[in-house]
Amino acid sequence: LSHVPSVLEAILAKSAAPAPAAAHGEYLVFLSHKQTDAKDFARALHAQFTPRGLPTFLDMEFKEELNDLEAIVATIPNFIFILSDNVFESTWCLKELASAVRSKANIIMITKEGARWAVDEGGPRDKTFPPYSLIESLPEEVKPAFSSKAIAHSD
Repeated sequence: LSHVPSVLEAILAKSAAPAPAAAHGEYLVFLSHKQTDAKDFARALHAQFTPRGLPTFLDMEFKEELNDLEAIVATIPNFIFILSDNVFESTWCLKELASAVRSKANIIMITKEGARWAVDEGGPRDKTFPPYSLIESLPEEVKPAFSSKAIAHSD
């Protein structure tokens, strides 16, 4: 997880003030991921951040009811969106991202190693960042999240 220092720097640079108390605990980071693509990667990030003093929300570790993830996201100042092959097919991930945009969270995108997208449907998956055509097909409220560069994951 060689990218952890750069992710930590991105979080700390935009989190000078202490985070407000969240409704479900005091989390500084929310990890959004498509479980079928990135659950092990998300767990590894969680395991790296938490001992470093960054309380991190991970749905698989959360012991309470997950009825309203959008409300939970809105209380957490840093949002990590793990870009993986099928993340845009997840209604939950898109709702979480929309909530992060609305709440003006610090959004950090990490492209999971090996993730690829096609420029045209059915075309070769050879793009290491979602192509413009894919971003344009997303709901309007999530598009602002793609205005900054993603951190590339590398083992």
